[in-house]
Amino acid sequence: QAAFVVQRIAELLAAGRAPHERAVLYRHHRHARELQVELLRCKIPYRLRSGPRIAEQTHIKDVLAFLRLCHNPADLLAWVRVLRQVAGVGDTGRARLLAALGEQAARGEVPRLDHTVLAQVRPHCRGGLRVLAALLADLDSLRDELAGRRGLSPGELPARLIGHVLDHHYRAYASGAYADAEQRLVDLDGLRQAARSRPMQSTLPLGAGAAALSLHDFLSALATGDDGEAARGGGEVVLSTVHQAKGLEWGAVFVLWLCEGHFPSAAALLEPDDEGELAAAEAEERRLFYVAATRARQELYLCYPSAAATQGALRMSRFLKELDDQDPPFDRWAIHVAG
Repeated sequence: QAAFVVQRIAELLAAGRAPHERAVLYRHHRHARELQVELLRCKIPYRLRSGPRIAEQTHIKDVLAFLRLCHNPADLLAWVRVLRQVAGVGDTGRARLLAALGEQAARGEVPRLDHTVLAQVRPHCRGGLRVLAALLADLDSLRDELAGRRGLSPGELPARLIGHVLDHHYRAYASGAYADAEQRLVDLDGLRQAARSRPMQSTLPLGAGAAALSLHDFLSALATGDDGEAARGGGEVVLSTVHQAKGLEWGAVFVLWLCEGHFPSAAALLEPDDEGELAAAEAEERRLFYVAATRARQELYLCYPSAAATQGALRMSRFLKELDDQDPPFDRWAIHVAG
């Protein structure tokens, strides 16, 4: 679904349509996750009206904290985030560790989890911290190895670092920390692909300085929502919940996740009212669908995936089914994305 929407947006932009005249609407903010990753991968600028950008979400920041430490070991905020992922280390222990790491930085040393820092916490906490120290050392080694390799795209460095964190730490951590761990890992795998797709540049081999610049550029692009040339050309594609789109219009509108349990939402489908009539919650969902469909001035795309990795087969929204039964004036597309 995300790949189709982004491809169609790219085609409209290539035809000279203004980015700010394209909008993607959805029922819940979580429905924009895959789309944000795909927009980043394709370097299409977007403006999010419905909540935190994907780079501001907890699981993304958790993994990016490791890359930030690889780029700048004195980043104490990144240390806070990675230390929160170590089992058995509480608030008091983290405070002591951060103080010791800060003292190392103040002395001009590279902050690291050496024996003097580990001595600040109880012995039963040190095993997890040693595992963390080994992971950080592996990331530094991987960075240095890739920095000297010829013919390597700068985007490969952050992609490989993200992959290493996922494979050697975060997949297991997320499984115990989040009920929706599988979806969060899909986000992170998508982010790794987005990093890898960054364009080849001429400064090859990377070298230590260029490697640092590559990491800095990648982290800065995520922080600002700008991926190099994507911010040029004026305007951004709008991503919004239907609620926040009331009263607005765009030339082309894409409505996502038109599946039972998504739009209409699962909560609206629980039970009818006392008279067996349409429940008030479902009526509100139907009104929101009308709002979404009437935001488009020229082109309207009503999208639904037939399956999802975390949910299996999905059923078309009753709103689409009702339209389909009436033989309305629209084209029906069945999209299959290769790869």
